[in-house]
Amino acid sequence: MNLHIEPAVGMIFAIGCLVGYAVYRQSLPPAHTSQPAAGNLAEAIGAALAVMLILSLLFGVGGEAEQKEEPPRALVSHASTEASTASL
Repeated sequence: MNLHIEPAVGMIFAIGCLVGYAVYRQSLPPAHTSQPAAGNLAEAIGAALAVMLILSLLFGVGGEAEQKEEPPRALVSHASTEASTASL
């Protein structure tokens, strides 16, 4: 089964990941310390989710406007089809 992801949604996800990575790299301690370097993962995830939420609200991703409406079905009278088959 293939799942179609709209380009706008993919771009929002990619931008959120890039912002999260940038926040993670900025939260690393200076390299001259003797402790192993580790960024703040919670801040990075929070920043990425915040960016994704704001962008999805701005671009209106996943709203009711994107739902495809069902085309109207042709109205067929059952009485006319029964009459045409009865005359055969």
